[in-house]
Amino acid sequence: MCASPSWPSPVFDALAAGKRFGDDAYAFEELCVEMTSALLGADLSLPTSYMHNHAAYIGSWLMVLRMDSCAIMTAAAKAEAAAGYLLRATGLAASDEPEQQICEAA
Repeated sequence: MCASPSWPSPVFDALAAGKRFGDDAYAFEELCVEMTSALLGADLSLPTSYMHNHAAYIGSWLMVLRMDSCAIMTAAAKAEAAAGYLLRATGLAASDEPEQQICEAA
């Protein structure tokens, strides 16, 4: 769902222009999508047995990470935004109440 071209979210819109399989923009989008998948899996307590299939893409991600030292942080931020969007859109987002209580206590 995260990689769907019809996904109605601005999160990956900047990546949509000019990407082709195997190029850097495509590899970066795949990195974002894989990180989103991992975040959703963790938030939803899904089993991690599927993760070994995702390692096959690491070569293209490494090229992007070597070229841009900020790529991992950018990808993580985009993945967090996408995961949050999907969790809210499906009604599966956790309550903000504990986070709000922590902020109030500080």
